[in-house]
Amino acid sequence: MTSLAPILVREPAQAAPLMLQRISEAQHILLLTHVNPDGDAIGSMLSMWHALTAMGKRATPLASSVLPKMAAWLPGVPAIQVYTPGQSLPDADLIIMTDTASFARTGDVFAEHELALRDLPVLVVDHHETNTGMGEVSLVQPEAASACEILLRLFQAMGVDVTPELATCLMFGVLTDTQCFQTDSTTPETMRIGAELLALGADQASAVKEMFYARPLSTAVLIGMALANLQTDGVIAWATVTQAMLHGSGAEDGAVDELVLEMQRIEGLPALVMFKELPTGATKISLRSQPPINVATLAKRWKGGGHAQAAGAVLPMPPAQAAEEVLPALRDLVAEHGQRVILSVAL
Repeated sequence: MTSLAPILVREPAQAAPLMLQRISEAQHILLLTHVNPDGDAIGSMLSMWHALTAMGKRATPLASSVLPKMAAWLPGVPAIQVYTPGQSLPDADLIIMTDTASFARTGDVFAEHELALRDLPVLVVDHHETNTGMGEVSLVQPEAASACEILLRLFQAMGVDVTPELATCLMFGVLTDTQCFQTDSTTPETMRIGAELLALGADQASAVKEMFYARPLSTAVLIGMALANLQTDGVIAWATVTQAMLHGSGAEDGAVDELVLEMQRIEGLPALVMFKELPTGATKISLRSQPPINVATLAKRWKGGGHAQAAGAVLPMPPAQAAEEVLPALRDLVAEHGQRVILSVAL
């Protein structure tokens, strides 16, 4: 393949012919998304697999970590390989990354195969504002509520037949990233996308059931354990999930996302943070805020990223030490917008 100068575009119609050129030249395409994949990550990667398979292309979706239980029903999910440390990369000649702002966000895949990955041409479809266009062709729309929202328009511009199976994967991503159209990122275009996907045969009922009405008991137990130790100072709230809590509850990693959603339902708090202890002893932070507080700017301090109101990062320290570093910074960020700390209490 002839190397192209990096191109960053915002419109699917611009990206479609450029991406089709690369795809037509490829023999084997590696599909990647971010570590600890959520619904949009899985839905975007899997929908791309459906589209490429329909084009007659050989494609391998490779997840950096185990998929959450709620995604097990998606059409085509058995095609997704879960990476294990030490594993060889598939013999691909093109990479397509979805819902991912950087190679580093692919986790162990990048950590163990950086040179090989950087040697391959890359196409990117993403909606994170921290994405600077690292692909040869990068289609990035920070205003989009999900990567799956962008992908429907891209597939249409490419002339891809959007089957009910493909539409279902896209619908799953749209619904999870917008929490069924509840988030501030939801726009009239997002609603149009949802309506179109439903008309194309997307299984919206199964998506809603798996996301909101199939919570494992272990997840409920973990949420209870964490919320029992929730703390607030009247402006921000924070909670911690340790490895002991995960093992004690039997909950999977994805259960922590459910905890963050429960914290977001607390009235009157402009920002919050959840500290999750990783098996390595490091701490993953999940930051959430109300407009106009942009927590993505804070996540960048620790080489993280995300969206203005939903971002994260990993700090190489235990949760207690991470809290000492993150909480003052989050308070300062909130104070910039006229909020003040009232009283520090443990609920």
